[in-house]
Amino acid sequence: MILACDIGTSSLKLGVIDITGSLRAFMGEPVAQASAAAWRRAFLRAVRAVPDDLKRSLRAVCVSGHSPTLVPIDKRGLPAAAPLMWFEGTPRVPSETPAGSYFLPKVKRFAADDPRSYARTDRFLPTGEYLSFLLTGNKTAFIPHEGFESYYWSGESIAECGLEKSKFPRLTLVGNPAGEVTARAAESSGIPVKTPVFCGGADFLMAILGSNALTPGLANDRGGTCEALNYCGGKAYSSPLLRPVPGFSAGTWNIGGFIPFAGRLHAWLKEKLIGRNGSFEEFAALADEIDPGSNTVRFSPPLSVLSKLNSHIPLSSAYKGASGETSRGEYALTFFEYIGFSLRRIIAEIEKLGLDVHAVHSSGGLAKNTRLSRLKATVTGKKVRIPAIEDCELIGNASVAFTGLGEYRTMEEAARTLARFKAEYDPDPAWSAFYDDRFAALTPPGGRSPGGGEHD
Repeated sequence: MILACDIGTSSLKLGVIDITGSLRAFMGEPVAQASAAAWRRAFLRAVRAVPDDLKRSLRAVCVSGHSPTLVPIDKRGLPAAAPLMWFEGTPRVPSETPAGSYFLPKVKRFAADDPRSYARTDRFLPTGEYLSFLLTGNKTAFIPHEGFESYYWSGESIAECGLEKSKFPRLTLVGNPAGEVTARAAESSGIPVKTPVFCGGADFLMAILGSNALTPGLANDRGGTCEALNYCGGKAYSSPLLRPVPGFSAGTWNIGGFIPFAGRLHAWLKEKLIGRNGSFEEFAALADEIDPGSNTVRFSPPLSVLSKLNSHIPLSSAYKGASGETSRGEYALTFFEYIGFSLRRIIAEIEKLGLDVHAVHSSGGLAKNTRLSRLKATVTGKKVRIPAIEDCELIGNASVAFTGLGEYRTMEEAARTLARFKAEYDPDPAWSAFYDDRFAALTPPGGRSPGGGEHD
C-alpha cells in the first residue's frame, strides 16, 4: 500500500493505493488558508482518518504539492514567513533575474520586500517537499530530470539573483527517496516509523503522470482552482499564448494553456445558484434542464469579478444578457460552455503549431462532472477520457513510490499499469455542428487568448 498525498490550493487530497492501482481509502480536507500550518493540520487530519490496518500495511508515502510555491522555513523547521504562492505574479524584471526560473524571481522580490524574514529563512522548500520534510526531517527538492534545473535553480542562477545558495535545497531526481518517517512524525501521524518517503514534486507533473498523458498527441486537462490543458509534445514549440516547459519524461515537452479561476468560478456559481451546502452534482443537474440552443445568456466574467469572487457579487456581473427571466439552468449550462470553448481555444492554438491532439485525459474535481465532460468532448471535437481515480496526482505519486520500491523499472511503466479509465466520451454528433457554429461566431479573426474568457 502507498499513502499518496497532494496539497492543492483549496484542498488536500490523500489516498491509500494498492499495487493494482485501486483506491483503498480516500480523505479530502479543505484548506481555507494559504499557510504551511494549515497544510500541516490538513495532512494530519487526513492521515489520522486512515484506518489503522491500512496504515500498518503501508510500504511507502509519496507527496506532491502546488507549484511554483515556496515555504520559507527557519533553522528550527518552522515557517519563517507566509508561503510564496504560485499565483502571486512576479514580474520578469529586473533583467538580471534568470528568465527560466519560476522560483527565483519570487525569492528575489521577497528578499527585497521583507529582508528580515529572508535573513531568518534557512531553506526555501516547494510545497510537497515541505510535507516530506515534516515526515523525514530532510530538506531537498525534486525534479523529474535535469531539464527542469533551469526552471528551479542552480548555483549560478542563485548567484545571478544576488541570493544565498545555502537557502536552496539540492535538486534530486523524482524516484529517489526523500528519507524515512521519523519517530516524531510517526507519533503525530500514526504512520509507522521508518516508512520510506518519496516526493513527486510539482502537482501538475504528478497529474500528467497519473493520467498517463505521457506521449505526444495526448493532453491532460487538469481542473482545480485554475484549469490547465497540458499537451505532450516532442519539442519546445513557441507560441505567445502557450507556456512550454519540459515534460515529465525526458525528451518531451509540456505545452500548457490555462483557464484562470475555473474551479473558483465553479464553486462561486454553485453557491450562488443552490447555496453553500448544495452539491456540485445538483449544480450539474441544473444544466440538464435546458437544451444548448435555448440559453440566451453568455458567461463573460470581467477581471474585476475574477480577482475578488465572493458571495456579494451578483450573478449578473459575470453574464451578458442576464435578466430576471434567466433560469438557473441557463446560468449553469452557459458556464459549462465557457469552459468547453476555453479548452477549444487552447487546443486550436496547439494545433496551429502543426500538432494534433488525439485525446484529452481529464483529472481533478471537474473530471467528476459527467455533463461537463460530455460537453467538453462535443465542444472541442476530441475524445475525453475519465480516470478511475479522478485525482490523478494520487496515482502519479503511487507510480513514483512503487517504482522507487522496485516494483517497476520506470515511473512511466508504473503509470501505464496503474492509470485506468472508467469512461470515455466522444463528441455528440447531435450538437457538434451547433457548437462548431457557435465557436466560430464567438471567435473573431485572430482568435483570443486561451483561457482568457469566452466572451470578454
